[in-house]
This record gives sequence, C-alpha cells and structure tokens, in this order.
Amino acid sequence: MTNKPVQGKKRNVLKITLIVFFALLIILNVLLLAAGNYYYEQACRIDAREGRTNQFVLQPGWEKVFISSRFGYKMAGIYVTNARRSENTIILVHGRAMDKWNSMEQYSKLFFRLGFNVLAYDCRAHGESGGKDITFGFYEKFDLDSWVDFVKSKNPKGIIGIHGESMGAATALQHSELNEKSKKVCFYISDCSYSDLRQLFKYILKRDYNLPSFPLLDYASFVSFFRSGFTFDQVSPIRAIKSVKVPILFIHGGKDDYVPTEMSKELFETKSGKKELWLVPNAGHAKSISIDPAGYQKTVEYFVNFYAGACR
Repeated sequence: MTNKPVQGKKRNVLKITLIVFFALLIILNVLLLAAGNYYYEQACRIDAREGRTNQFVLQPGWEKVFISSRFGYKMAGIYVTNARRSENTIILVHGRAMDKWNSMEQYSKLFFRLGFNVLAYDCRAHGESGGKDITFGFYEKFDLDSWVDFVKSKNPKGIIGIHGESMGAATALQHSELNEKSKKVCFYISDCSYSDLRQLFKYILKRDYNLPSFPLLDYASFVSFFRSGFTFDQVSPIRAIKSVKVPILFIHGGKDDYVPTEMSKELFETKSGKKELWLVPNAGHAKSISIDPAGYQKTVEYFVNFYAGACR
C-alpha cells in the first residue's frame, strides 16, 4: 500500500517531464521555423524592382520586348540589333538584385564588337518582370529557355550564346542541362557562379554570422518548398553540368568574398569536354570586367571565336 503513492508521484513527474519536453520541442520548432522564414524572406523575397527602369532612354535600334513566362507572368527585355548586320545573338542574364540595364552597361559593348545582337532581360521578381520570388535558377532557367525561343524565332539560323553574372551565371549553367536536348544554345559564359546553393548559403552563414548551417538552412529550405515550391538542394549548377557537352567559359575573381573562387574551379573540374577557366587575381565579386576589361575582352573573344565556329 505504501508504494502506490510513490508510484503515483513517479508517474506524475514523468508525465510533467514529457509535457515540458514536448512543449519545449514545439517552441524550439516554432522559433526555428520563424528563423527559417526570415532567412527565406531575405534570400528569396527581396525588393529588386526599385531602381533604374526610368533612368534610361531607349536608343535607336533598341527594341523593348515582352514575352510570357510559362509560370504566368510577363517578362521584360531589351533587344538591340548590331550595327553590323548579324544573325548571332548573346543573351545577358543579370545577377541577384540587378536588372537588364546593369547587363547592358557592363557587357553589351563587348559583344557588339564581336558582331552579336544583344538581348538583356529582367529575371523574375526583378526590374519590370513579374514573379513574386527569386529561386536562384530553379524556375529562372525555364524563363531563360523562353528567351532562347524568342531569339531563335527572330534569327532561326543564327548562333545563340548566353552570358550570365553571379545568379545569372548559375541560371545559365542550370539551363545548359535543358539545352542538351534542344541544342539551341552554342556556348555559355559563366561569370562568378556558385556551384551549389546550399554550400553558398552555408559559406555566407559562417562568413557573416559565424553560424552553423544546421538546422537553420534545413528549416529555411522547408519554408522555401512550401512558399515557392523548391528546396535549396534542388539548385545545384555543379550537378546540372555533369553531362553537358556544350562549351562553357568559367570566369571568376580571385578576391571574390561573396561567391568563393573555388566554386568556379570546382565547376570547371566537373565539366567534361570543351571548357575554359579564367581567374582574375585582384577582382572581387562580379568585378572581373572592370578590373581587367582588356583581358576580359581578349578571353571572351578567343573563347567565342574558337568554339562558336563549330556551331556554324
């Protein structure tokens, strides 16, 4: 008889312990979900539409174009015909929080000199294009494919090349996997692309906040799946290019502290077949063309002339 109260107390203590444990577990998960949602918002829902649309006047020969994304929104671009008659076109894909005008300012003159028409466009959730979120190339690669079709319809016999910067480069590399079937794009130029989104976020968390990636990135990726339909693990340019045969030029600044230079080295080593790698020793993130414009022109010109000839 004397053992029953003791056993009852033990059961009550166990019950209270379990309640407290599960309550703390729920609170911890709620806090981690909130942190994951905050990280997702910062990464994928930035306001990249303010800016520069009204700061530029269309010049003669510059055509403002709109096409529809397969995801239901409009996309805006600028198509510029080369002064020298040409059927060949380069598509410029800007980085995160940039726009088509940034692409035109940085890279259009280079490709005009090489005899290309130029198409620059606003990626989803940027500039004048629709879309509510940034997906680091997961959905953007399909939008890029629609622009490829647009260019192909304008110049059916022309060569198409794609130049991407940062997130635009990662988008281009992911698109190259789609291109293995269609064979519409002749070459890609990847300037300071990340190799894998999770690894990039892991690096940024360590660099900026000295935080481990687990479990924050897992919760942020979970939020991303339910809010945008993709996980961070699904964005992996290095995985996309493993079986890609089209020529790719990798460019990266040697002092890039946003996307590690090693990532382009890894991409280059992973890519089989036709490829080139150019590292610019003193360049930061997306600064290679401004640090060494002559070297940039020479490297791109050699790559395009050498590899684009095979597409004719």
